[in-house]
Amino acid sequence: MTPDSNNLLARQLRISAIEAEAARFRRFARDAPIGLAFVGSDGTLQFANDEYLRIVGGTREAFEAERFDPDLRLPPEWLRPELGMRHESECVRPDGTRVPILVGLASQPDGLAVFVIDLTAEKAARRALRESEERARALAERLTEADRRKDHFLATLSHELRNPLAPIRTAVQVIERAPTGGEQAVAARKIIARQVVQLTRLVDDLLDATRVARGKVDLAPRRVDLAEIVRRAVEDYGSEFASRGIALALQSHGTLFIDADPTRIAQVVGNLLQNALRYASSQGHVQVSVRSEDGRAVIRVADDGIGISPDLLPHVFEPFVQAEYKQSPHGGLGLGLALVKGLVELHGGSVTARSGGTGQGAEFTIRLPLPAEPTVAETGGS
Repeated sequence: MTPDSNNLLARQLRISAIEAEAARFRRFARDAPIGLAFVGSDGTLQFANDEYLRIVGGTREAFEAERFDPDLRLPPEWLRPELGMRHESECVRPDGTRVPILVGLASQPDGLAVFVIDLTAEKAARRALRESEERARALAERLTEADRRKDHFLATLSHELRNPLAPIRTAVQVIERAPTGGEQAVAARKIIARQVVQLTRLVDDLLDATRVARGKVDLAPRRVDLAEIVRRAVEDYGSEFASRGIALALQSHGTLFIDADPTRIAQVVGNLLQNALRYASSQGHVQVSVRSEDGRAVIRVADDGIGISPDLLPHVFEPFVQAEYKQSPHGGLGLGLALVKGLVELHGGSVTARSGGTGQGAEFTIRLPLPAEPTVAETGGS
């Protein structure tokens, strides 16, 4: 083989190698998982792979159709080198979708090589991680607060249990020394009776709070007159309000039938009255009303007492919160309103609290569903 033949063969082999390399580059550029494009020295977009077109919301057909029109092949604003050879930006697709991107630019003798990475998944992952961390922090704060409230509740419970036990112990000692049937013995028995009632209330609240929290409360609903239940509750508490110089008034508009467990509804009203009694001002007023509004049975208990501070108002129905309500001189476990909320919701109703702030009283509103077909209430009391 002659030297010329050898040179020709060598050139052909080099050409084949170059063509093979160019083919590999075209396949790489076409199938690359990042956007690749090239901006010519005349400032027009001369090449774009499929990923680049997907990111910007374009199509191969549209790109090829515009390829030879300089007015249509202008690159987007975020491809300007003055923004930095590596920078984050945002691509706005023709349909208005915004795509966060990472842009890399590389100067070439005849133009500018462009590398674009879609950051949508990464941004979403960062956002999800940030939200997860925020939720975790919020949960940790709630758990810390719940633990603090639990400790405060246990301390309050110990105090509340000791309060009636001390006079009971003293009364027992009096009975042991006093003549049977004498004035001291009679007075001591009355003290024991009152304090036992108080202890019973505390224990009942604890048991009921546990049952409500575990969903173990069984209702015995029947057709009852809500107005009558509220009236009886107001009568039952009338003497306690009077002994503290608090005016207790009831507004009721005839009968109002609902399907409910009368014992539990009476407990709900009683808890609201106890709450009003605890926080009402001396010589103050408590107004109770029951009526039908907007297709619901509505009970309102309003007082002009010490009110509820704005920071406490969103939490008044949470267990143990009222135990920290140090403005009240009458104590309490902070379970009464939590029980109200739980029992009302078991009846398909809702309860809300409203107050203008400290010193401006409070109003609690219960809304219960009315029966579809009102009928006469069943016999039997609550």
